[in-house]
Amino acid sequence: MGAHSRSVLTRLRCARAPRKLTKHKRTEPSSELSLACAATRLAPRAFMRRRMMKRSIRAAVRLLASTERVTAVSTLYRNEAVPPGAAPFINGAAALEVSKRPRELQLDVLRGVEAQLGRRRTAAKNASRTIDLDLLVSGQEVVAPELETCGFVASPLLEIAPDLIVPTSGRKLADIVARLPRRSMTPLFDLTHDIRAELKEASHGHRARRGAGARVAR
Repeated sequence: MGAHSRSVLTRLRCARAPRKLTKHKRTEPSSELSLACAATRLAPRAFMRRRMMKRSIRAAVRLLASTERVTAVSTLYRNEAVPPGAAPFINGAAALEVSKRPRELQLDVLRGVEAQLGRRRTAAKNASRTIDLDLLVSGQEVVAPELETCGFVASPLLEIAPDLIVPTSGRKLADIVARLPRRSMTPLFDLTHDIRAELKEASHGHRARRGAGARVAR
């Protein structure tokens, strides 16, 4: 598998030169799409402080955008507890453009953001967590098979990738979502608007800095 530039959520090698040195033209990696899921879940008593969860989601997207290109963010949703008795959670999906392989994206970038926000991973699958970032699809590789079985994962993903065909099964994501059981997902429009506005502002800042750098170089 060659090195690709992949966009995610979502997720270096050095070779010894031959004795006879031959110059090779270095090729830039191509751009591919990666999709990631973001979620936050706090204990029932703490869930009353919803601002904490919203701050976690906003901070996670902000940190991702500081190092990678976040091209889209879905609507954020409040979901009822899964399984019953667990804490409710907020989640959504994002599209990224990065020059990293899936494992590097998941372990270095997404896990790095989790660590910065105080996430401590445990064996308990439905434990409370400040933030949960998972790579779903990277180029032609499906990293999270549950996107075909979990509506709260697939539905937000469909918003930002409406034409996605799941590489492993060849099924259209739209068909998958249509067949999944409906469950309680409450859209959080204000939170979504605020995050998208921050991303737009950050994107303008990046372009302005690149433009200034190009003028200095000339």
